[in-house]
Amino acid sequence: MSQKLKKNSNSEVQVSSPVFNYKCGYCEKTFMSEYRYVMHTCKEKVRWELLSTILGQNALKYYECWHKMCNRVPPHASTFLVSTYFQSFVTFAEFVKNVKLPNPSHYMRIMIEKKLQPPSWTRDDVYVMFIETMDNAKDPIEHITISLSTILNFCEKADLTPVEFFQYLTPPELAQLIRQRHLSPWLLLNSSLFKNYLLLCNESDQQLLEVVIRPDFWKQKFLANPDGVKKAKKYIKELGF
Repeated sequence: MSQKLKKNSNSEVQVSSPVFNYKCGYCEKTFMSEYRYVMHTCKEKVRWELLSTILGQNALKYYECWHKMCNRVPPHASTFLVSTYFQSFVTFAEFVKNVKLPNPSHYMRIMIEKKLQPPSWTRDDVYVMFIETMDNAKDPIEHITISLSTILNFCEKADLTPVEFFQYLTPPELAQLIRQRHLSPWLLLNSSLFKNYLLLCNESDQQLLEVVIRPDFWKQKFLANPDGVKKAKKYIKELGF
């Protein structure tokens, strides 16, 4: 960086201090050049800009909710911006959107009960644990009732009969409903309509559905709960599935 030289009355050379005319309002770094100031970016600026988006606002909402669930006073947005958990909650907000998590608050409650910190909430194994917790928390008939409600709502909007449901869903769409547990393996794996649907899928689609359903896990679960399977099959048969 160049500095200006000037002579005083005694012919002594003095070095004038550089002039910093520009200052970042986020990190307070100063600049001599407008170009460098305009081109400057910093973590603080990026976070403030992200906070103004829907994603950032959702991340803040989940951060505040987490504090309330932990019996702490919800912090101000400025606290969130400098938190070590800032990126974890942005990632969680993206996760909620991508998996279409129906009840983020309930998910966070389970995470707190399991003593899991926010950075781990979006891991695949943690999400599987959450799904298993949900599967174990409800009676088989409750799972089937939720699934039936999903099917009936879809058919009503699409002007279909329930037995036509599987014909009008692509495997990725079906997989998404299973991930969200809007459709439960309690219904699917005991339904002849779904089994026929699966047989008509190509190999890659079958693999996709098997990954989200995990048949081996459910096989063991059914063996451990024969009464539940009996009730489920009876109910499903009465529904025509």
